[in-house]
Amino acid sequence: MPRFLAVYTMKPEDLAAFRSLPKPEQDAVDAAGVKQWAAWEDRNAGRSSTAAAWSAGRRG
Repeated sequence: MPRFLAVYTMKPEDLAAFRSLPKPEQDAVDAAGVKQWAAWEDRNAGRSSTAAAWSAGRRG
């Protein structure tokens, strides 16, 4: 199984603003980000099982 490290950098107030969004909006932001992540993987190293699981909705 591939391993990866993701580092997220954001200001605490930006995280608070994201968390204050309704859950469906948070999910939409996550879905857009996962789609972009998978596209990056396709361009750079192929698609991993992790990105495939996220895009299929099987988080965790």
